[in-house]
Amino acid sequence: HPLVRDFLQARLRRSHGADVLVEIHREVAHAAESRDWRIAGHHYLEAGDLEDARRVLASAIESILATGAYVAAEELVTALPTTDRPDPNVLVVLSRLAQQRGQLEAGRDLARAAYQADGDSAAAALNLQSALLNAGDIEAALEIASVVERRRDWSVPAIIARATRLMLETSTSGSILASITAMDEVIRQFADLEHSHYAGVAKLGLGYLHLARGSAALALESADDSIANLQATSGGRELVSARLLRANALAFDARLADARAEVQVAAETATVSQAFEIALEASMIEVLYGDPSRAELLLRPYEDRLAPNHDVGEQAVLVMSLAVGSQGRFTEAGALARTLSFGASRTTVAMEAMRWFARASIALVSGEKGALELATKAREVATEQGAVLWAKAASILCLADNPSKLGGMVESLAESDPIALTIACETIGTRWDDVPFAALPALRTEIIDRKDRWRPVLRRVLETGSTGGRMSAAVLLEEIGERTDIARLRRLARDLRGQPGTREYGRGLARRLADQVLVSDLGRVEVNIGSRTLDGSQIRRKVLALLCFLVSRTNMSATREEVLEALWPELEPATALNSLNQTVYFLRRVFEPDFSEETSPGYIGQDGELIWLDQRLVTSISRQARAIIRSASGAPDPAGVLDLAHMYTGRFAIDFTYDDWAADYRDALHASYLRVVERSIRSDIDSGQYDRGILVAQLVAEVEPDADEIQLGLLRLLRLAGATAAAAEQYEHYARSQRELGAEPEPLDRL
Repeated sequence: HPLVRDFLQARLRRSHGADVLVEIHREVAHAAESRDWRIAGHHYLEAGDLEDARRVLASAIESILATGAYVAAEELVTALPTTDRPDPNVLVVLSRLAQQRGQLEAGRDLARAAYQADGDSAAAALNLQSALLNAGDIEAALEIASVVERRRDWSVPAIIARATRLMLETSTSGSILASITAMDEVIRQFADLEHSHYAGVAKLGLGYLHLARGSAALALESADDSIANLQATSGGRELVSARLLRANALAFDARLADARAEVQVAAETATVSQAFEIALEASMIEVLYGDPSRAELLLRPYEDRLAPNHDVGEQAVLVMSLAVGSQGRFTEAGALARTLSFGASRTTVAMEAMRWFARASIALVSGEKGALELATKAREVATEQGAVLWAKAASILCLADNPSKLGGMVESLAESDPIALTIACETIGTRWDDVPFAALPALRTEIIDRKDRWRPVLRRVLETGSTGGRMSAAVLLEEIGERTDIARLRRLARDLRGQPGTREYGRGLARRLADQVLVSDLGRVEVNIGSRTLDGSQIRRKVLALLCFLVSRTNMSATREEVLEALWPELEPATALNSLNQTVYFLRRVFEPDFSEETSPGYIGQDGELIWLDQRLVTSISRQARAIIRSASGAPDPAGVLDLAHMYTGRFAIDFTYDDWAADYRDALHASYLRVVERSIRSDIDSGQYDRGILVAQLVAEVEPDADEIQLGLLRLLRLAGATAAAAEQYEHYARSQRELGAEPEPLDRL
């Protein structure tokens, strides 16, 4: 403990003098120097041997960079006094710390100062390369990488610099396979713990290379390995980037919810300065695999940073152009796409191919001249460098005006590389009629997997497509649509009136998205509609009565005459029928306050003779209890009986205790309930399951405190379980209830 340590050091200083303490520090430092630079540096500082501390830092600087131990080195560098000649090693560590804390310009300036102070320092050169990349100065980073790569006396830095250069060149025309080979070499060279930070950063780059090649599995593996390496070091910014890579790979693999969760994890561990990077990566995920409108919302707070002459700024411009284009704002999208800096090096793999793809995609959907030439260029650039994913997506664009070949391409990719179809979904949407019928089943799987991305496309087909295209899009939207799509589909049903199969468009979607209704009808009635809960007192009495009456009927349906007889026996038929119609009107609005016949899922149905509740949308606690009771016709299932005892909190609909229509259902259900629980309690007594039997009996006794069989069962269970005091108290309750009935109870020891 620090207090104990300080006490002992003070005692040592008093008893032996400061000189002895200094000598002890010096001896510890000498002993540790060959095995632990942290310990050696600390004790040299304590001994006042500043030059020795600087020497330790200089000898350890490459290890500090390789392991990412910047925070551990902070104590050493901040304790060293400044001199007339800047110490490049101190500047390197301070630069790294600034970069990790998001102070990118300060980190770059410190890195430059370190390199200027010692141009022969491999650590200073590597750090400058990293600082320039983080600050977005790609061309300068390429220059320093080339310098380091040519230094034959720097074997380790040269390997890293070469891999960095090849990685940056993949943003324009560099070979992705060559870059993968270089990254694999870095990983092999630095697989040991002493270089874990280098390995983690290399695996981060490798993952993005695999994504451009179209391999989600390899990208995810690289991301997981990178996270493992960087968590063992002071990964900082790189660890956040590795989590964003993992999110990208998950989204690629059609695990969008997991990807969004991973982005959230990254955001929680990032510095404030990384907020834009996180928003950019999240928006890229959304615009390619998720919801384009969400991508736009993520980037809008950083609109002033959308700059085509800057690394991350241009990436944001590209994403925003795709996002607004996918929402049909083609003029705005085209204006953004035309500002992209073609040919400029960036940190994004296949950036040049992505530029041409974005330009071509927006041109095609907006009907711009020369769109096919742009698409051809995108395919050529992607193919030449091995960006397989973008080459396949661009190939779809190239066939936009060739219906027969486009159909074949869609059919082929739907089986082999469906993700390419999603990336090019805007173009496919504008040529929807050219998609062959045979391709629809395979395409349907991709659309369902990435429904967020395909919804806007299908909605536009619904508005502008041919009759056949609108019908096939409607079938898919029935499966993946949202609540707003119900009205769209119902309008289409009206527009295509007479076409076979169109009459029910939107009905299935409405039922699938409808809030489930659970009527809590044991005890006082409550109605739970999705997240809403209505107490029975909040609902008109006759409306609540109609609901409970239908719940109590077989299949939750009844004839009109049965309803009238039960609820309005005293009224003339015409008056009663009018009351029924009004009651149905209000019941529909209990389920749906904004009820519309066109978009309603149909909680309650009515025709000339019958009235019913849709059993897919409405259920009740009493019906769930009945299901358990029916399943217990033989030996009771203990888990089922326990569930039954928990849910049976009172007799059916006590709000209508004196209504004749409720009595038969209430009494029959209650008798069946008692029969099942009594049998279960006897079974627990016989099998020795005393604790379970006691719990069931106590739950039943809360509902039916005067049931003799239940009281006796609970009493026996308590005695058998050894709960003597509880058994005695239970006997007093049992004896009192027997005497109130005029009977003398058996003595406790005979029960």
